[in-house]
Amino acid sequence: MSIYAIFVPKFFVVMGMMVNLQDMGGIWIFGLTISIAAILSKLIGSSLPALLFKFKLIESLRIGIGMVPRGEIAILIASIGITQGLIEVNCTEQQLC
Repeated sequence: MSIYAIFVPKFFVVMGMMVNLQDMGGIWIFGLTISIAAILSKLIGSSLPALLFKFKLIESLRIGIGMVPRGEIAILIASIGITQGLIEVNCTEQQLC
């Protein structure tokens, strides 16, 4: 088992635990809608060009699904900024709301 397999899931668990669900209030429906739209747009936006370049349907879907988690680097950079005191937690909450 690699170090990557150990620490990456723990990182996302910790990031998820840092989310204050009470502060979300009534915007969870908005967040869910935005999340679904983002996933579908990445899936469609990556799969269709792959189909145009003569990939098979299953291969195109694999490419599209592979593009979905592309925001994890931004989460990593934001968490480093928060722990180093470069980003205030209130600042990130305002940007999310």
